[in-house]
Formats: sequence, structure tokens, C-alpha cells
Amino acid sequence: KLLEQLLEFYASDLKPLHDRITFPPYVKTYLLEMADFTCVETNQRINKDNSEIHHIVQLKDGGTNDLDNLQILSIEGHAQIDKHRHLKAA
Repeated sequence: KLLEQLLEFYASDLKPLHDRITFPPYVKTYLLEMADFTCVETNQRINKDNSEIHHIVQLKDGGTNDLDNLQILSIEGHAQIDKHRHLKAA
């Protein structure tokens, strides 16, 4: 079911290639599963509430919203690589 949702989302003409978009929840679920629920930057265990989707090549630098340009990181890990991101107050 998850794979079907992903394929349908990425096959749709509604997906802007280089524009910032809000990903459906199942994209985050897929990325979490592919990362074994572990942030590659901090080695922290992550879930849907303490993680963020990161563009490996930023959109402004020609990156896309395709799955092969996305990774899931802890909020802290995302702030470490994207200096413009600020940690949310606890």
C-alpha cells in the first residue's frame, strides 16, 4: 500500500520538480523505513514526530523532490547540515 501511494504521488503531474512542496505523510513514513528509523547525522532513533525531510541537493541548487534526493533526519541533525534551520523551542 505504501509503495502504491508513493508511485501514484510521483506519477502525478501535480508534483513540482524544483519547487518546495509539502510531502504527504506516507513519504515521510517511507523515508523513515528506508533509514531504519535512524538519523544518519546523529545516529539518533527517529520517528514521525522528531524528524524532518531533507533535500540532499537543495532545490535552489538544482535539487529535486524526487525520492533519491531526499533523506530523513532528526530535527537536530537537520539543523547541523542546514545552518539556516533553527531548532524548534522545546
